[in-house]
Amino acid sequence: MAETLNTKIVKGVSWSLTETFVAYFIRFFIGILLARILMPSDFGMIGMITIFIAISDVFVKAGFGQAFIRKKHTTDIDANTVFFINLSISVAIYIILFFAAPYIASYFHEPRLVKLIRVLCLIIIVNSFNVIQHSIIRKEMQFKRKAILTVSSSLVGGVVGVLCAYNGLGVWSLVIQQLTNKSMLCILFYSTSEWRPSFKFSGEVARKMFSYGSWLLGADLLLTVMNNFYKIFIGRYHSSQELGYYERSRQFQAMVADTFSWVFGIVAFPSFTKVQDSYSAMLEMAKKFVKYSAYLIYPILCIILVVSEPMIHLLLTDKWLPAVPYLKILCLVGMVVPLNFFLSPYLQAAGYSKLVFLSTVFTAVLRVLNVILTFSYGVRALLIGEIFVLLLNLVVFSLLSVKKMKGNNYLKTLPGLWACFVATGAILLLGHLVMYILHSSAEWLQLVATGSAMFFAYIVLLFLLDRKNLKTLIQHMVRII
Repeated sequence: MAETLNTKIVKGVSWSLTETFVAYFIRFFIGILLARILMPSDFGMIGMITIFIAISDVFVKAGFGQAFIRKKHTTDIDANTVFFINLSISVAIYIILFFAAPYIASYFHEPRLVKLIRVLCLIIIVNSFNVIQHSIIRKEMQFKRKAILTVSSSLVGGVVGVLCAYNGLGVWSLVIQQLTNKSMLCILFYSTSEWRPSFKFSGEVARKMFSYGSWLLGADLLLTVMNNFYKIFIGRYHSSQELGYYERSRQFQAMVADTFSWVFGIVAFPSFTKVQDSYSAMLEMAKKFVKYSAYLIYPILCIILVVSEPMIHLLLTDKWLPAVPYLKILCLVGMVVPLNFFLSPYLQAAGYSKLVFLSTVFTAVLRVLNVILTFSYGVRALLIGEIFVLLLNLVVFSLLSVKKMKGNNYLKTLPGLWACFVATGAILLLGHLVMYILHSSAEWLQLVATGSAMFFAYIVLLFLLDRKNLKTLIQHMVRII
């Protein structure tokens, strides 16, 4: 059984990596084309709206998806109960946002947001159709099917968005792109799945799932609000253009840090649940997730940090250069992400959803304090403060969970990263040295030479310092190909 689980984990990670790489490559390429055509303020306005879409999605899911996955034996009644609750909540939220649109636009001083909100927020209803389908895929670890469908919908949405932008639709091309993407994904999910909704509903099932999911709902809600809190602050007290710079920088960082963490994370929760009766087994599994995700994330973020200016100038043109300082700091923030990311599914799988909620509350308080303390110093200081927010949350709730987890301290995942830390520091110094030598050379040469030198130096250093784990990681990566 252990071999079967390990095989499922490897295949899950492999297909999730495949999906993420290809889908992000498509979105990355499409994003570059759109950024060269559209203005930073266009992306800023969409960023303002996605705040409310993200928060709404939390209410739509309401923790039922996680509860469905964690339940060992599920029935068609369970699936239908989750589906109809999700759909009902999504319709109610859309109606609220439809009438609240003028007030939201007034808050951000952007009158154009009214129509944009009323159209783009239809995506909330579309997403509700996919909650149970996505939960079934995760529970059964059908990541191959999910990868193919997600990549296909991303490609279709991206092509439509670019065509709209080239034809002068401006910010509306971003709206059409997102709606097309999610609608196509919904169609593909149902056309390749045997499950169909039927009029079956159980109040008892809803009550039991909500008793577990309610804490996760609260945690996810606070986490989503706080993840978007900086956007609310920047959009309100700066401008849509400044928010556009932040959004584009955040997307570069998320393409690496959030993507790899999510790839491992989507497999981590169902994997943890398989061994939830053994805290020591969960900790050993967490060590692997943290180590392998960090080994992939750190070198890429280091390269982006060092070559950020020529990269943005070549890819996005001069109008996006003010985003460079934000991108550099966000790369440092991204290095904390894999350390902190797996704590939540680790605790969720053990059944401590209340502790996950308290961790999110603690993070929310820290982020509010961060805004208050850095308000007078600008966005850069705000982003630097985020590094300390994530680290403090990691330490505090790892220590608080020790007793509940019978001494299996989550912080024990960190010592295994010593080789990664050493290699990362070395290639950062090397990268800046190469950039200094090539400062008067062509920007494309700076990108290629610096990136190549840092990448190969990282591989060599890991080979010397942690050969066993590097070989294991490469073996897993080869399976993708």
